[in-house]
Amino acid sequence: MAARRLPRALKRPLTPKALSSMTRFLEIPADREFFSSCFTETDGRFLLRGDLTPGERERLARLHREIKANRRLISAGPLILLGLLAGVILVFTLFLAGPLLERSLERGLELAFGAQAEVTGLRLSPFSLRLTIAHVEVADRSSPMHNLFEAGPVEVWLDPEALLWGSLTVKTLRLEGLAFGTARTEPGDLPAQEGAEQEEAASPSPPSEGGPDPASVLAAVLDPSALDVEALLSREADRLQVVAARREVEALIREAPRSFEADLDRLSRRLRDLTSRVKELTRTNPSRISDPAALTALVSDAEPLTKEASLLYDEAGALSRAIEDRISRARALERQLRGAVEHDSAYLSSFLRPDGEAIARLLSEVTASILKDEARTYLAYARKGVEACLTLARRREGSPGHRREAPTGRVVHFPVKRRPGFWLRHLSGSGILPGGTLSLELTDLTSHPSLIHTPLTLRLSYTGSPRVGAQGTLDLSKDEPTYTLSLEAEGLELRDRSFPLFGALSATGSASFRASGTYPRTLTAGGSLSLAGPHLAPTGGPGHLVAPLLEGEESLSLTVSYRKQDQEESLEVTSPLFSSLAERLARALDTQKSELASRIEEELEARIRDSLAALSGETTRLDDLSRRSEALRAGAQGLREDLESHRRALEDRISRLRQELLEEKTDEVKEKASELLKDAAGSLLGR
Repeated sequence: MAARRLPRALKRPLTPKALSSMTRFLEIPADREFFSSCFTETDGRFLLRGDLTPGERERLARLHREIKANRRLISAGPLILLGLLAGVILVFTLFLAGPLLERSLERGLELAFGAQAEVTGLRLSPFSLRLTIAHVEVADRSSPMHNLFEAGPVEVWLDPEALLWGSLTVKTLRLEGLAFGTARTEPGDLPAQEGAEQEEAASPSPPSEGGPDPASVLAAVLDPSALDVEALLSREADRLQVVAARREVEALIREAPRSFEADLDRLSRRLRDLTSRVKELTRTNPSRISDPAALTALVSDAEPLTKEASLLYDEAGALSRAIEDRISRARALERQLRGAVEHDSAYLSSFLRPDGEAIARLLSEVTASILKDEARTYLAYARKGVEACLTLARRREGSPGHRREAPTGRVVHFPVKRRPGFWLRHLSGSGILPGGTLSLELTDLTSHPSLIHTPLTLRLSYTGSPRVGAQGTLDLSKDEPTYTLSLEAEGLELRDRSFPLFGALSATGSASFRASGTYPRTLTAGGSLSLAGPHLAPTGGPGHLVAPLLEGEESLSLTVSYRKQDQEESLEVTSPLFSSLAERLARALDTQKSELASRIEEELEARIRDSLAALSGETTRLDDLSRRSEALRAGAQGLREDLESHRRALEDRISRLRQELLEEKTDEVKEKASELLKDAAGSLLGR
């Protein structure tokens, strides 16, 4: 595509004043910087750069057209459109506005909260731009049979000036009869929500906290009958010698060479074959053989059999030593298992010793767990509200982290002002809840947070028992939204509030809370809670221990500290009462240490029972194999001795035959010598 031709006004030299008079009609700072960067200053004049790319020339021409449009004080086009708009609004309001606006508003609420919304009784006054709604309700996405909130009547005042510029600005929105968590007659989930639920289920969940429930551990310390030994062993698994020893046993059983049986069978076959061959060889009686050559051949035949018997003996010995080595390892592991039980029993008993420091830490963890459960509902409402605001902003400005559309000027009329597509400037609501009245006020909820430069602000008050005041801000103009929250509560009243570990607690008090962070990655929060006149009606063993200690306390003060960074979070609760309470509990519970140790040792013994049985079976199998290998070795040794004895008999027979042959030769020589002497003597006498 050919680059757009630039107007002559941009090609001629510009004075600084002329350039400034152009850029002041651009609203967005990035557009003003880009427009100025397209010119270079030479001798006090600004000249158009010659190295502009086609894209830059296109954008520069578009900005120049918008500058010309913004210079006009009055334009005939908008005036004509205004007249047509007034007529269309009148007809639209009389016949179609109610049903269409009801459905549009329902659709917008469904997109924001991800659940069904119902709007009834909508009436629009076209000239005052006042909107009234008889009733509105939005279902809870996580609990479809309940409403997230409902209200009615609702009054809305729109800004007519903003409508002329294509912006929907709500000056005031007032909610009456506000209620939360009311029941529904029909499920409120959306049909298209199933895929989202599946995607949410498939998404990785945050890692769960390791270790058992702190309440169960504290219950175990305060009441041995409630000790969850399984949870305790699971928590301390990495430090237990029993676990490591069991793994070694499993490795020994799993890696045990099953070739022992095959090797023994193979050696047994060789021994039987060799035995038959040796019997065949030794069947011949050497004394009955008179041929030395035959005897020498038998000796030669015995030599390879002897070597084979020696080799069989060595192989059987090596196999026997390997089997004995595994037997030694199995018996050593058995001793290791029994020693590990003693070590781990002492370690865990020491860990659960009811000392003051351990009990104070557990009291803090249990209190933190209770507070986290109490805050879960309110945090869920806060998260849904923030997600609704983010949905509204991201649909218009793009999700954080994605490439945003290049900023451009907006064709508006002087004075230049870019308006957000949607802007709820002020929302007020009130409702009567059980025990008191709820009032809330929200300002500056918008689809374009970067244009209004003020964060969303929420103020909430609850008049009744207790009295609660809260104020929060949410800045959506950044890629990572930031927020702050402060909360004050007085007149908190607990009446027989049930806590399964201890009993029913009654007290009055106050609370203060501060929080800030970036959504959803970080959160730093802190606060305090003060309870006056705590009284505990015990229902269990731990409660009967704690209740008398609380009776003498006038107040119970708690300090809460919470930090969250991505998927890691920590909640810490401290109180001066924890230390003194823990020390008194420790003295009362010291006698229960032996009972805890006994139960732990029994569980450890049960844990190694299967390993000991496996080791016993493996040892029995190996003992049988060892006896077989020793029998093979003895058989090979017997054959070797038989062959050696037979060889010596053959060699002795050969020696005797040689001796006899030598003696016969000597007699023949003597006889021949005698005959020769006689012949010689006769010859001499005849002469």
